[in-house]
Amino acid sequence: MRKAQTPAEFMILVGVMLFFFITFIYSLQINNADKIRQQRDIIIKDAAFTVQDEINLALEATDGYERTFTLTRYILGKDYDIDIIEGVVYAETDDGKHAIALPVADVVVVNELQTGDNVIRKTDGVIYLNP
Repeated sequence: MRKAQTPAEFMILVGVMLFFFITFIYSLQINNADKIRQQRDIIIKDAAFTVQDEINLALEATDGYERTFTLTRYILGKDYDIDIIEGVVYAETDDGKHAIALPVADVVVVNELQTGDNVIRKTDGVIYLNP
């Protein structure tokens, strides 16, 4: 009877070890996914704050102000959209999981933002993006 018991004990031990190994790998994966989500949130907020700051700078500047600023093209490998809609800078990843909306001064902003290089200009009190 002793010989039949050894393989059963071995199988139970292997099963328990496999369970703990899979649980450990799963917890690492969840932790990694949370870190990536947090990084995407930080990067999309940074892009929206950059636009908000550039508009505020242009608003305070005199006519003739012009500056080029850059928005990252991808957020950790994901595309995103950033627009100014009714006095709000709105940034959102294409999957819709990460987004932010920030108010901007109630001024006339002409044209649209794009990922990559953007030119902001102030002429006759109107702020132009990518003229």
